[in-house]
Amino acid sequence: MNTRTRVFNSGIVFSALFFWLTSNLYTFAYAEDPTHLQVQTKLMGKPLVVQQNADPSVSQQGVQTSTLVQFLGINTQLMTAALELQSTTLGTTNWYIDGKQIWSGNLALQSGSLVYSGGIAPIQIPFPLFAYPLGPITLEVDAGIDFQGNLAVHLTPGLSIPVQDSSLQGTMQESLTAGGYLEGYAKLLIARAGVGGKVNLIDGSVGVNADIFFNQSPPTLAGLGKVVFLNGNVYAFVDTIKLFGQWNRVLSSNLYSWAGKCYAFGAATCTP
Repeated sequence: MNTRTRVFNSGIVFSALFFWLTSNLYTFAYAEDPTHLQVQTKLMGKPLVVQQNADPSVSQQGVQTSTLVQFLGINTQLMTAALELQSTTLGTTNWYIDGKQIWSGNLALQSGSLVYSGGIAPIQIPFPLFAYPLGPITLEVDAGIDFQGNLAVHLTPGLSIPVQDSSLQGTMQESLTAGGYLEGYAKLLIARAGVGGKVNLIDGSVGVNADIFFNQSPPTLAGLGKVVFLNGNVYAFVDTIKLFGQWNRVLSSNLYSWAGKCYAFGAATCTP
């Protein structure tokens, strides 16, 4: 068997294998309505289904879309978005992971400016590490991460005659806090008390102003901000819980804190 024949046969085998893999891994299914799409595949041998839906908004003045993922018997709404055809609100976008909203944003026209505002709601994701029953009391240690943030952008056109004398002014305000924590506590029925520590990987706020001119004048840029890395504190706390509810912090007392590393620019300073 010469080299050309071996290559040809290898190509047939590879093509057959590729066809078998794609035909078994990917199945595209369209609903009768073209605004609803479903894609089926396999991940680690388990069925994975992604559904994309587009329906009229509640106000009937726009459209709302949603992305649903089905895997291992769990339905997860990954994203929802809405576009409203109104004079002031251009659209809203909400992102979800495992049913928890991690981002909410809104695009609108306000007083002649195009404004986008959004934020990461305060989210805390715990990871239980240790639990030891001691009579009616349970000793537990948890770790976790928490984060939150906000973003606001304003674009304001400055129209004039002649048009080349027009300008565009933009401002942006952004804040972000993200860190990790470790808590050890004793739990008894509907109450728990203990000591914890938190370290912020980043804790900062930044603002930028920019003016862009259409008459070939150089743009202007100014900003201020303060960003702190690795600051944190040690604290004591008391939590209570309602029946079938979530733990609520009713008391927190700071025991020790440290400043971390601070960087500031513009008019902002690192001085407390």
